[in-house]
Amino acid sequence: MPSRRDRCACSTTKLAEERNRFVAEQAAAVFIAHASPGGKIEALAREIIPAGKPVYTFDLPENSNLLEIGARPLAIEDVGSIFPR
Repeated sequence: MPSRRDRCACSTTKLAEERNRFVAEQAAAVFIAHASPGGKIEALAREIIPAGKPVYTFDLPENSNLLEIGARPLAIEDVGSIFPR
């Protein structure tokens, strides 16, 4: 039987995934600073990009996984023009 700690971690992970999906669905556009290749945030990007949601990420080699699936490149100095305060 999983320990209480394991059950809580699983529950917390699931809630985080649900929260991230909900926020992405509500947003006009999404900014992802970085997503690990094969990770949960990349998986979310793979869901929302084909649905037509604009997804932006920093135009850096570390984000090539996001750029390759259709995230829009964004220079650091341009963040404020896309996502004003």
